[in-house]
Amino acid sequence: MECQFVKTDGEHCKAKALDDDKFCFFHSKNEEVMESRKEAASKGGRSNKKVECTQGPIKINSTSEIIDLYEKTVNDLRAGKIDIRRANSIAYICNSMLKAFEQRDVLAKLQTLETVLNVKGG
Repeated sequence: MECQFVKTDGEHCKAKALDDDKFCFFHSKNEEVMESRKEAASKGGRSNKKVECTQGPIKINSTSEIIDLYEKTVNDLRAGKIDIRRANSIAYICNSMLKAFEQRDVLAKLQTLETVLNVKGG
């Protein structure tokens, strides 16, 4: 059965009504459900709060430093020091940096080859 709540535009809520209730979780007038809804909203607010970084900025100049950051991120995630979203963000940024370093290295090698060929060719 669908929730019997009528929205301001006159449409009924499309959510499934709770067992033994004519309303869904969000529209129920039942005291226990209202308390559960309040707790869920509170938990949602706590889980979405921004976590301040207590560490200073880092400088990453090499692939070995990216590997070190990956290792630290994995360990912090496993220890519960950071959440999965932050770990995913760090991994994404590290992957981008690895690609940039790779392109920089290839370009440097190419420039070296061009210099050598120009010197030999003359």
